[in-house]
Amino acid sequence: MTSLKLHLPCLLLAALFLSGCAATKYAEPNITPDAAYDAISQTRNAVYEPKSVRLVAKVDYYDGTENKRVVGRDFVISAQAPANLRVTISSFDKALSTLVTNGPLLSLLDAMNNVFITGSSTPQNISRILPIYLSAHDIYRVLVSQYPDENIDHTLSNTLVWDESVGGYRQDFQLKDGRVQHVYYAYPTGDMIKITITNGDTLEYDFQASDFKAFSSHAGADLDEDIPAQSGPHSVRLPQTIVFHLVPQKTDVRLRVDSYDIDVDFVPQVFTLTPPEGTKLMFFRNDALPEVRPADHAPATDAVDEPPASSDPD
Repeated sequence: MTSLKLHLPCLLLAALFLSGCAATKYAEPNITPDAAYDAISQTRNAVYEPKSVRLVAKVDYYDGTENKRVVGRDFVISAQAPANLRVTISSFDKALSTLVTNGPLLSLLDAMNNVFITGSSTPQNISRILPIYLSAHDIYRVLVSQYPDENIDHTLSNTLVWDESVGGYRQDFQLKDGRVQHVYYAYPTGDMIKITITNGDTLEYDFQASDFKAFSSHAGADLDEDIPAQSGPHSVRLPQTIVFHLVPQKTDVRLRVDSYDIDVDFVPQVFTLTPPEGTKLMFFRNDALPEVRPADHAPATDAVDEPPASSDPD
């Protein structure tokens, strides 16, 4: 089966990431690391965390292993805490693929290939469809400018370290799988501008966010009629440019955000997906590659292998 990623509209020019340029060094603020930690912690603790968000963006995607790239597809994410996601990728108002997950279960409609896939919503399975190696819960957290926390074992240090190449303060977290997650914050705003995951000396994951702007829950005039926005006084600073870089997979994804709507009152149907008549059905068995299933048009929940109890988050 052709890789589904080739049909996902999200591709970015490799030159954006591979072009050489002189490294910029940023001067450390005139403040002690302890004072920086206190100031950023106080700012972050006061940040409002939306209960739901709808993001509309243009997405560029580059797959270095296949040397494939697509630029400027339409990308809409509807997300609700803790792990409900609906991702639609389209071109010229025609939906090409739709991904839905409610946390433990995943469904994908690949309209270009007339394929409907269901299975366990693991980071491995999500990454086969979206080039973002995160759980649904952690994808939601990143969308609302929080760091992934599902795989954290403990905080390595409560002292922040200035990184002159990034221009931000770094906090390190030990992950349960032995890797280390590094989270970078801008000073004094406390904006989460970068996340990296390293395995020893090897960089495996790089997330970058920039062009932060305050978005309010008063927004939402452009929402579909079936998902009206909540009105309220809350606002949160969110990035207008988001970049995911999966190093081993040689994959880069860039989102150029057009709009956010926060605290959206989604109807339950937004996070469900059923196969259209005549669609080839396939399924993930845990983290295995997709397998063909007879096109009996059973409901999506009947076509899914329940994840084992040991895979449930702690």
